[in-house]
Amino acid sequence: MKKLLLAGATTLAVLSFALAEEGKAPNPADARISPQEAINTAKSNIQGNVLGYELEDEDGKLVYGVKIAKGSDVYDVKVDAQNGKVVKVEKDEEGEED
Repeated sequence: MKKLLLAGATTLAVLSFALAEEGKAPNPADARISPQEAINTAKSNIQGNVLGYELEDEDGKLVYGVKIAKGSDVYDVKVDAQNGKVVKVEKDEEGEED
């Protein structure tokens, strides 16, 4: 039973590592600004209701993607996770999912 558990844990660890390498999920420790700072910056650019945020790798640059609803529109505000500046604002098209 111990060997089976150990083999399962090893398989899970290898699979987790492989998935992390493939997707290269950004490390929150690499961000110099907090999520709240990114949200505040995004809201100063587009006033509305924050739907959520995500730390992303955008063309090799670490950014927070902050989703903001304003009226019937949804915007994705990209905030540089190093210097806190807005690098891009995109209006989500209807039916677009992330």
